Amino acid sequence: MKIYLCVASSIEKKNAIEARIKTWLSCLNDHGLSTSVISLENKLLVEDSNDSLIKRAFKTIFSAIYFQLLIIKKFHIKDSLFIISSPPFLPAMISAMLCILFRKKYFFEVRDPYPRVFWELGLFKRDSLIIKILHRLESYVLRKASAIIITDFFNLLDEFKAHSENISIVHNGAFSRFDKNKRLINKNFKVCHLGRMGKFQNPMMLDSQIDEMIKSESIDSISFIGDVYNDDNKKIKNFGRIKPETVQENLASFDIGLSFRSKDESSDVNIPIRIYEYLNAGMSIRTNNSSALRVYEEELKETYGFSPFSFIEDESISEFVKRLKEDGDDYKLLTNNFLRYNNMRKFIHSNHLIKKYINNK
Repeated sequence: MKIYLCVASSIEKKNAIEARIKTWLSCLNDHGLSTSVISLENKLLVEDSNDSLIKRAFKTIFSAIYFQLLIIKKFHIKDSLFIISSPPFLPAMISAMLCILFRKKYFFEVRDPYPRVFWELGLFKRDSLIIKILHRLESYVLRKASAIIITDFFNLLDEFKAHSENISIVHNGAFSRFDKNKRLINKNFKVCHLGRMGKFQNPMMLDSQIDEMIKSESIDSISFIGDVYNDDNKKIKNFGRIKPETVQENLASFDIGLSFRSKDESSDVNIPIRIYEYLNAGMSIRTNNSSALRVYEEELKETYGFSPFSFIEDESISEFVKRLKEDGDDYKLLTNNFLRYNNMRKFIHSNHLIKKYINNK
């Protein structure tokens, strides 16, 4: 069987899409499954934030059409499976519809729960006609999929509950392994915020926590890797963007990782990639409560016997710092158990893929 990983964007932009798709490619090929990627790498088609609105709209439409032609070219291969990754949502929907039309097997991978995100961002009203149409399209595509792969606990959302029997959760995970010998022990705690501070982050909560940490004598410094935090306090340090493959090495000197999400439903069932990066580096995590993290916390308690999370709803920073000083050695027990590759390998070894689609052609 030939497997095609399909994503209607570039996978050469050093972002989450690249990390996810390239890890799938590596894992599937390592298990003897012939796999290749269908993506958009032509610079004339890839959107640029500096492009004008008209230019971006033209690229979006033209690239979506071109991408479908790339997929259709592979339909002549009889024994094939298409793993369609969303977002981009609309091109992914069209690709799935083409697979249905041409009777090709496909998995549908959901990395963000569109079209829900459209109304949570305020682009459309939840009860608008366009959202109703997109929901019907989404439901049809999910119903016809041979399997549904989700990166987070999207199965808790109403639109996915009807498809629960066909859903497999394949978590994102950290980018690379971490050398535990590089873990540094600090007398006073060093704090880190990794990644972007986007629309689904909670800046007010972050500001409040930063203010409290600045006042704490037990906090040595608060560093930002990725987006810059504008504050001239001497405890604040900005490192800017770094290469994904160097994240784990850069996290070696930190004790606490920060992650504060907005209160919408998408955030409630999402586990940010930075969470896995922190855990993989043996760090504790200061965050706000969510359904996904509560479920994940229980899994980690069963594995390690303690929780690496500190929820701001449960304890103050002073209580958290006190607990860390008493129980900090627990974090030495964390192992490289949070890798994308490992999560995908578990999915393959579960026989969901092998037994159903390889051995029983």
